[in-house]
Amino acid sequence: MSGPLQDPAVSHWVFVPGIKTLQYEVFHHLNILWSNLRGLGMPILANDVQAAPLYPLTALLIWVPGEYFWNVFVLARWIVFASGAFLLASRCFRFNLVGSSIFVLTFVLHFSTHAGLTMPF
Repeated sequence: MSGPLQDPAVSHWVFVPGIKTLQYEVFHHLNILWSNLRGLGMPILANDVQAAPLYPLTALLIWVPGEYFWNVFVLARWIVFASGAFLLASRCFRFNLVGSSIFVLTFVLHFSTHAGLTMPF
């Protein structure tokens, strides 16, 4: 997390509990099925929607430290979306380089998608 918390009673675990639990279970116990850290024990794969442990970007970026995880995650999603939109514009719509770049800027990197991309899912 960047900077100090505004409310010291709220910890970092409130925002990203699933990622912290998933990282701990994978790296310390090599376990992705069950965690005793949540409640009285809960399944990792079925219980935590926020962490989404089976999402490919989560699986690829699980090694990133918790304070940088969401920054790298959102940046990786932008890269995936931008490259996919560029390929769509250049291959399917047959736009040239400039047209494909404008397509990417218009439909992927505009400000209304920022709110959706900063949310994990």
